[in-house]
Amino acid sequence: MNLALKPLPRMPLPVQPQPRPLKKTRKHGHIRNVYRLVFVIVVLGVFAFGTVAREAAIVAHTRTLRGLSAEIAALEAANAVLRVEISRLGSTAHIEQEAKERLGMRAPTVQQVLRLRVNSGGN
Repeated sequence: MNLALKPLPRMPLPVQPQPRPLKKTRKHGHIRNVYRLVFVIVVLGVFAFGTVAREAAIVAHTRTLRGLSAEIAALEAANAVLRVEISRLGSTAHIEQEAKERLGMRAPTVQQVLRLRVNSGGN
């Protein structure tokens, strides 16, 4: 028997159908899209809130700056008035008038003035 020595013809194995991948239900895809939409809305909301908050801070600082500028102008005007007052009060005419009116002082007479001679030569 020669037949036993011959290799047996190979027969292809029967092809078993491959299991099909399960399709995701539309519900899962829809939920994922909703999450994406919510995420985008939250991110845009954060950016919008940041922008509005920044603009509000700018407006508040501008108001503060205007108030301080007005206060500086008022203080500079008051400073100028006080400088004029200092000049007026420091004048000799004003000092003489205050000495006469408030302190009752008067200019000395000729008899009240004493003149001294000083020798510049030593003793």
